[in-house]
Amino acid sequence: SGQATFTVNALPTASISGGGTFCAGVTPTAVTVSLIGSPLWQVSYTLNGIPQTINSSTSTISLGNSAGTYILTSVTDALCTNSASGTVSIVINTAP
Repeated sequence: SGQATFTVNALPTASISGGGTFCAGVTPTAVTVSLIGSPLWQVSYTLNGIPQTINSSTSTISLGNSAGTYILTSVTDALCTNSASGTVSIVINTAP
């Protein structure tokens, strides 16, 4: 009889940060996603309800600093896919 070896790979994870409320004329801080897993990564998210996908070989991804609501939906690394969650918003207040 033969032997079989199985490797159980950890699921990739993603956490989102940044966002906030900014005054008009002030450049908002970028929304970033920190990743754990095996490079290369693909992160899926929505920006104001519109599906977006970004690829990266680094463990931190900038999603930009456009006003709106960013919601993580999934993360894929070189080995596995996992659901992702987390929401941040960038709000720009108009000048008084």
